[in-house]
Amino acid sequence: MDRPYPHLFTPLKVKGLTFKNRLFSAPNANSFVENGIPNDYYIRYMEEKARGGAGMVVISEVPVDEYGAHNPHLRLDAWGRPMIAELVSAIKSHGAVCSVELTHGGDATVPFYNEGGNPISSMGFYRNDGVYVECMDEEMIERVANKFADAAVFFKSCGVDMCMVHAAHH
Repeated sequence: MDRPYPHLFTPLKVKGLTFKNRLFSAPNANSFVENGIPNDYYIRYMEEKARGGAGMVVISEVPVDEYGAHNPHLRLDAWGRPMIAELVSAIKSHGAVCSVELTHGGDATVPFYNEGGNPISSMGFYRNDGVYVECMDEEMIERVANKFADAAVFFKSCGVDMCMVHAAHH
């Protein structure tokens, strides 16, 4: 009898990175961050995805810029590194590839999570909640692009296997 998806549980190799299967756990909001580090619940939650058999587990919605967050977020510095590395290790301990979704919230950012700074985006306007969204100039765009690169290097130093750029909206 033919299986409807014969390759689903077979390994996949992409540029030297081997996925144990083709089951990828999509990113979902990480609101279990306290003081810039993942709490124990979040680490165990992500580990369970890997334990359940996912070939890849994605740490989600990590803003790369101090004005790019819309929820509690991970600190990309020496303070956050040990617990982020523990999160990555928990995922990888079950044979899953660990990815991270890098993002910049653009016009959807929340000043509370950005040290009170205004959101920045491709155009300036006042949102329905009265928050002013500042139009990015070329220098700001370059800075945010560099922040994506810096975040990728940071996560590589924490053991992450790959990065995904969230560029779907905002």
